[in-house]
Amino acid sequence: MKRLPHFEIVGVDPERIARTPPLASALQSFETSLFLVGLRRYPAALTACAGAVESTIRAVGNYKPSIDNDGLASAIKFALERKPTLKMPYLDDFRKTRNNFIHQGYSPEDDGKAVELLLSVGYPFLNKCLWEFHEVSLRDTVINGIWDQVEIAKAALGEMRTSVAPSSDVVDGHQISAIGALSHAIAIGFHNPANDQWTDVDYRLPDHEFTALQILKDKLVSIWNFHTQIKCPIATCADGWGCLVELDEGERNRLIPINLFCFDCRLCLRPEAKILIKHLVGASLKKNRRQILSEYGL
Repeated sequence: MKRLPHFEIVGVDPERIARTPPLASALQSFETSLFLVGLRRYPAALTACAGAVESTIRAVGNYKPSIDNDGLASAIKFALERKPTLKMPYLDDFRKTRNNFIHQGYSPEDDGKAVELLLSVGYPFLNKCLWEFHEVSLRDTVINGIWDQVEIAKAALGEMRTSVAPSSDVVDGHQISAIGALSHAIAIGFHNPANDQWTDVDYRLPDHEFTALQILKDKLVSIWNFHTQIKCPIATCADGWGCLVELDEGERNRLIPINLFCFDCRLCLRPEAKILIKHLVGASLKKNRRQILSEYGL
């Protein structure tokens, strides 16, 4: 019996993928990259993503590596020659950074650059290659809203980005804050590793933990003078108590979220991630703006 590839996050037909072994390797490397994001090992996640890119291109039927270089550089060159529309900024920096991580190791100071390149180059380029060469869409195959969180993180990073380019050696903590919800969404799946689809995660708490969370909730309510409770933006959250969001009032009664805590899945985002919080819950706040303001007599 032929052994079929196994996937945890990518919901593809193993029979189809098994017919192209490098494609199976690509999708499994992509999953590994996401799991590493959940563990907040961002440079390692970038390295795994680069491996997924190389395997995706190697899976092309007429792939012919160059004589001098049979690595990632050769694969990217092949892809761009066949599909010039795949060209994107900082692709070479993505490749060189991956090489540095593989050959020289990495440190926590590399996290910011790894996050920047992973979100702005690695995952988008991989998604384009999978679609252009194999008609595999990550948006349509990644389960439990994980790809939606990738897109939200990318959008938040784009807004955070100022004059610092991905090729810069400057490490900006805000880069890391952009990926916080994605890391959390993946990490809570580890609570139930026996379930391939990450459903029915058991969030029932022992009495002492429940009491501790209630005390924390009461404390936050007392110190967050302007706040509201909304649906958690993490798709796999049980959403019993929901999220408590601290708000600031902007011009013309505009609601600005500055803190977020979920009492079910424990998603915690602080003011340094306020741009990400806005991308996560801004639509919900806008929809309920009048009701929230009226509760405070505004």
